[in-house]
Amino acid sequence: MNKRTQISLLIEIVDTLKDSIDQISETYSEVAGILYGTDKAANFEAYGGYGFDQLLGNGNPYDSGLPQLVEHFEKQLKTTLALDREHENKYNSGGECSDKCPRCFDTPINTGGI
Repeated sequence: MNKRTQISLLIEIVDTLKDSIDQISETYSEVAGILYGTDKAANFEAYGGYGFDQLLGNGNPYDSGLPQLVEHFEKQLKTTLALDREHENKYNSGGECSDKCPRCFDTPINTGGI
């Protein structure tokens, strides 16, 4: 995968995850609003909104949620952009790139096991 494709894909992943977080937050609010005042409201709250809390990163601090995925891919994007700048600097000065250069080597995107 070339550098431009890799960067575009990482940006798309981050944007999609952020949009998903917004949609899930809205849905969570709607469900909590619907249940407010019913006999199921306390149960919903007690069980972390039936998974909403974990998805939104508000659950058990040892569990990951969507915000942690965003952080992972933003970090990977930052690293890829830094390697690209390194490539440009070395290329323009006549040097050689590292073996991690996304322009010179086929570097797969690390999805973190997802």
